[in-house]
Amino acid sequence: MAADAHSAATHVPVQLTGDEGCARVVFTGRLAAGDVLHLEQLLGDPRLALARTWLWDMTGLVQLDLICAYALLRAIRRTATGPVRICGARRAVGRTLRIAGVGAVAVIQD
Repeated sequence: MAADAHSAATHVPVQLTGDEGCARVVFTGRLAAGDVLHLEQLLGDPRLALARTWLWDMTGLVQLDLICAYALLRAIRRTATGPVRICGARRAVGRTLRIAGVGAVAVIQD
């Protein structure tokens, strides 16, 4: 199966701001079912466990499959030690996050 050229799994950089202890994760493109394993590997990065807070910037994310939203939920429950804020999510992406239950463990900002 050919990989989607715009697949977000190849574009999910993990950037940490060391001074404040905040991990910033920027999502772009699409997160489809075929990306879930790579996404979970990226979210298992030990640097995320060291951060006091997480900021997920989803401004560039145009599609989020439900299975990937569940992977995000698992990452928060497994690793986050402090608050998680999600910003910039498009309406459809925010709806998928809420359906998966991410809104119960993270603040989804419109």
